[in-house]
Amino acid sequence: MAKPLLKLKVRIPEYQRPRTAWRRRIHRAVAEALQGTRIRYEEAIWQLARFYSMTGRLGDSTAGVARLLAGTPDPEKHAAGCLALGQLLEQQRRIGPVGNA
Repeated sequence: MAKPLLKLKVRIPEYQRPRTAWRRRIHRAVAEALQGTRIRYEEAIWQLARFYSMTGRLGDSTAGVARLLAGTPDPEKHAAGCLALGQLLEQQRRIGPVGNA
């Protein structure tokens, strides 16, 4: 069964430096447009957090899990997010600079 096509109309903000701030404004505009839909993107954020964790981008992975924790009312999903966040924080401590035990 094919997934339904999702059409969003988003006004992209004018480019301004720094580029990271501009990208955040675009992300905010898309996130606001998605809030009006029935589409949930929790699974995509979980997969992205897992990918970041496997590629060593633990800070980005932690941020994704924290975003999921902030937005989920389901206690089971919240507990899974807390567990994943704890595991990520342990990984960050383990991969610290040489000489810190």
